[in-house]
Amino acid sequence: MGNIHKLLLTWPCWKPIWRKREKWNGWFLPLAIISSICIFIGIPYSAINQLMNERDTSFFDLTTPLDTSIPFVAWMIIPYSFLYIFYPAGSFLAPRTDRGGREVIALLQCLLLASWATFMIFIIFPTEITLRQQIPLDIRMGEGVWGWVYGSSLHRVDYPWNAWPSLHIIHSVLIGLTIEYWWKQRGHQVEPIQQDSPSGLSEKAVFIRITLLRFMWVLLALSTLFTKQHYIFDFITGLAVGLLAWNYLLKPSLHWAATIEASEYTAKWDDN
Repeated sequence: MGNIHKLLLTWPCWKPIWRKREKWNGWFLPLAIISSICIFIGIPYSAINQLMNERDTSFFDLTTPLDTSIPFVAWMIIPYSFLYIFYPAGSFLAPRTDRGGREVIALLQCLLLASWATFMIFIIFPTEITLRQQIPLDIRMGEGVWGWVYGSSLHRVDYPWNAWPSLHIIHSVLIGLTIEYWWKQRGHQVEPIQQDSPSGLSEKAVFIRITLLRFMWVLLALSTLFTKQHYIFDFITGLAVGLLAWNYLLKPSLHWAATIEASEYTAKWDDN
């Protein structure tokens, strides 16, 4: 397979799903991607979060004066929730071609590898996020609208663990850069087509989309600090892991997905 590691190819476990990729008018594969994120990332994350909360042993105290100087801003929970827009966007904005199918699978595989490696850090170096004590008591107790959002909802399902590196940052970086890649290379193709070709997005349209996407990411990234969900250290390490994963895992996989070699690799799955 050339100079690319086998880990970066389309994993053989995708073969049954690949064969059904055109079902439901092409929606089968994106839905399979979303389901895989929920099962193989969401469930382990929640289980580890619960386990570390019950264990109640913190390896580090990452609090710095800069962390405590950042104010709690309740409405920043809105951009914090942007991640749950990024997930479906990363699944459904992939071009509806075989190349696009390989690329969206590459994105998921990178998310899985980065997440599973991060889960090991969560388990080996559990770190409690004590910054929530800066949130007003009435909100933490679930009073009022913001109390319902934080104290009665978020804090009951996401305990103050799973700190570093921030998966919020890692995932949003990988998904955001992949969407940019699609828009820059071929644009977003709404309808399934037979051949890989540009969708005809104008340069101005691509610029506007990417600017909006980056603006959303900046708000999302800052929200991890202003909602007191993460330390600055979590932010920095999350950004570092995300960029490393992009450059050494995801980008090579995306480039490989566009090759004739990749096309022949997945074409064999249709023949068998």
